[in-house]
Amino acid sequence: MAPGAAEKRNPAFSVPSKLRGRVNFWVDIFTKHGENTVVFHHRAYPQAIFDVQDLTERVRGMGDVAREKYRTNFVKSHTKVVKQAIENLSWGRKPKNALERRIAEQMEFLGAGNSKFRKILTEDLLRTQTGIREKYIEAIKRSGRYLPIIEKIFAEYGLPVELTRLPFIESSFDYTAYSSVGAAGIWQFMPRTAKYYKLTINSAIDERRDPIASTRAAAQYLKSSYATLGTWPLAVTSYNHGPYGVAKAIKKMGTKNIATIVEHPTVRPFGFASNNFYPEFLAALEVYRDREFLFPGIKVEPQLQFDLITMSGSMSVSTVARKLGLPVDSLKPLNYALSKRVWDERLHIPKGFTLKVPPGYGTKA
Repeated sequence: MAPGAAEKRNPAFSVPSKLRGRVNFWVDIFTKHGENTVVFHHRAYPQAIFDVQDLTERVRGMGDVAREKYRTNFVKSHTKVVKQAIENLSWGRKPKNALERRIAEQMEFLGAGNSKFRKILTEDLLRTQTGIREKYIEAIKRSGRYLPIIEKIFAEYGLPVELTRLPFIESSFDYTAYSSVGAAGIWQFMPRTAKYYKLTINSAIDERRDPIASTRAAAQYLKSSYATLGTWPLAVTSYNHGPYGVAKAIKKMGTKNIATIVEHPTVRPFGFASNNFYPEFLAALEVYRDREFLFPGIKVEPQLQFDLITMSGSMSVSTVARKLGLPVDSLKPLNYALSKRVWDERLHIPKGFTLKVPPGYGTKA
């Protein structure tokens, strides 16, 4: 069967021709290139790939620390090599080796002249991207635990099912995720936004890490953004850049066409992450749709089954487990919203909290 043949495609999320190269770049990062592959590319136009270096054999047998150190040092040294090749081309010299020929070919779409090469150096437009094939495979496997529930919730809000794939690029469906800037959960809500959407955050509970509560908040956010911005590409982009930031970009560019905004040759209202967020999302749609073709034999984890118990009073997690006749560890993967302090028994599970328990131990969800 051809890739994606069995899954109906929503025209609202078709890939604009202007974005096809950028989407393909991210599909390759997600599926073709692994953690030991480094891609050297143009920051403004990632589809312009200058070099690809697979370090697998060079780091084989190394421990995690040694491998990371080698990769860091390699990127630093090879960046100088690529920059030198770009500088040679900026002086109008004919390509004299395979690297220079590739760079010249990749830059042809920007037209003739040498200034485009000089601009890479003066504006720091050379960037590296490490592949995440292994990470993406694990994300697809994990997604099965809650994706059917997430799809059901989005359907209740009248939202396209495609939007449920956003956690692939937000958090890799890591249910315990915390980012360096303070975002949490599979939907990566920041505290302020989470509180706006009535998610509880305190010393005992962080509902950003509850896949069900946070999904309802994400659905409300996306529905509101769509109402404000008018198109799904812009609403998706706002998930990274904020609805007001996207509205400001629309006003500046004089268009709502996401492809025109992202691929504009001179004006860049977004930074790298926001500019690539929608193309990454489109890539995630394709990868999930074609997962069995791209990752033969991949097995998605089954949906988690659980019952619910509403806490009638505060109680330690060990006491709850003992009363239910369950090991504490059986409750952990069902209740990511409970803080470390609760699991360490420094705090009780609060009164009123809805605890997820294995099937047969509570009220059916």
